[in-house]
Amino acid sequence: RAYHLAMVRSAAEGVKIAQAPVRVIGGSVHSLPGGFLWPLLEDPAAASLQGLAVHPYTTPIEQLPQQIGVLRRHAGLRRHVLHITEFGSQNAHTAPDELVRAYATLSSLGSRELDWYPLNERGDGFVPLLRRSSETTGVAQAFRLVTDRLASFRARDVSPDRFTFVHAFGPHILVLWGAPRAIRVNPAEVAAFDARGARLDAAHLTLDETRVLVLQGQQPLVLGRDVRLGCSSLIADSFLGFSYPADSEDQGSPAGFTAFVQRGRGKLPLETLPGQQREGVPWTPYLGLSDAALPRVLSDMVIPNPDGPVFLEFLTERAGTLRVQGDFAAAHSGALGPKVAFSVDGRSLDLPAQSSPVRVDRILKVRSGQRLAFAVSWNQTARDSTARYRIRLFDPASCALAEAARR
Repeated sequence: RAYHLAMVRSAAEGVKIAQAPVRVIGGSVHSLPGGFLWPLLEDPAAASLQGLAVHPYTTPIEQLPQQIGVLRRHAGLRRHVLHITEFGSQNAHTAPDELVRAYATLSSLGSRELDWYPLNERGDGFVPLLRRSSETTGVAQAFRLVTDRLASFRARDVSPDRFTFVHAFGPHILVLWGAPRAIRVNPAEVAAFDARGARLDAAHLTLDETRVLVLQGQQPLVLGRDVRLGCSSLIADSFLGFSYPADSEDQGSPAGFTAFVQRGRGKLPLETLPGQQREGVPWTPYLGLSDAALPRVLSDMVIPNPDGPVFLEFLTERAGTLRVQGDFAAAHSGALGPKVAFSVDGRSLDLPAQSSPVRVDRILKVRSGQRLAFAVSWNQTARDSTARYRIRLFDPASCALAEAARR
């Protein structure tokens, strides 16, 4: 940190002497490590900084608001504009959509810029804008869509829930993606495009978690009037609903799950840790214990510790029938994967024979206030115990209730 700030200070002095119209930014970090950035901003030498440069490669796009929100809990970071001076993808199939999704998200968060990496092929697997032949790629088409139609506006996040992402660019354009559901518009008044700018059939639109819809209206578009969302029975999602509690009293959300371990007969909620606050921990915020390297929970990964399982728990709000889907897979090739158990109010339910991946798909009758919990336990080594996971709950009756409420 001291070496980095010495370079920042030297650059700032040079800019001041030259009276150059140059903004001096720093930080220059891979990912979003509050444990590195917070002490840096507390150093008096950080006064030369006019913004922070970050490269959030390891943060899922849908988690950028939550993780940047954790960083901004520090007073020093709240006054700095973020510059995303490097962002990219190694998946040529999804890269165009990732560019548009990231731009919409970061624009709504007030970031000053988003710089795609790389311009041309570098041999490192990242999808460029230009091939060696100078032919443009699909992500270059998305880049053109952003610069031609979106970049003159700062986006507004008008998302209606944790599972649906809607960003408004000016009065006439909406960028949407999210958990599957139907989208209804008037095709005579609203044009629909994909991330590359290709025209879509506006009469048959559905949301997708990874595929972007760009809607452009002849008149100003209002969500709920000109763009209507079909019903979704999804009521909880460990990935889309993941959150970072500010303290031990702020645990869980209707869209997510509470993460805790057991100490004695009590529950010990996992706390939000800033990332890179010690050796051997992620470079992003995560849930864990301040006095131990493990356990560790992120939106898509969980690592228990040898002392006992990590619990991911959901509290039911009303009686009815729920569909529970849980997927747990070893994060590392050839690893055993963790041991997984599922319970309702502490009563274990039978699962398929343990292997990786573990897939649960159950229909349950539940009462209001019941606790549905997945327990993820240690399996020989940390590598073997690290899991990619996702849990979703569906309430088939929720759509009927929503329709009745509208009537």
